[in-house]
Amino acid sequence: MYDDEEKEGREVTTGRRFIRWRFMKRLGRNLTPDFMVKIRERVTTSFYVRRVYAYQLRNIEDGTIIVYYSNHKGSQWFDKLEDAGKWLNREEEQRIDLEKTDRPNTKRRREGCA
Repeated sequence: MYDDEEKEGREVTTGRRFIRWRFMKRLGRNLTPDFMVKIRERVTTSFYVRRVYAYQLRNIEDGTIIVYYSNHKGSQWFDKLEDAGKWLNREEEQRIDLEKTDRPNTKRRREGCA
């Protein structure tokens, strides 16, 4: 019924000038290898990357949970896949690091990725 990409929690959307990949499972690990496989398969020209991700944050006082989206600006334009891999790896390390999690205030702690 489902193809392998849906079983893995990935979604692909294409347009005239963009390809959007959504990873929805196994988000607690570095996703750079997964991104690089997809980029190598589909991208043949220079490109840039825009990453958006979300955290679930729990209020330590009343227990309510909110979803907090990152709004990072995109990367520079890449001509080499190696440069893109290095940039993605840095960004992924920052996303996974619990201590550096951007959050609206100190009353919320990170529950996980959404």
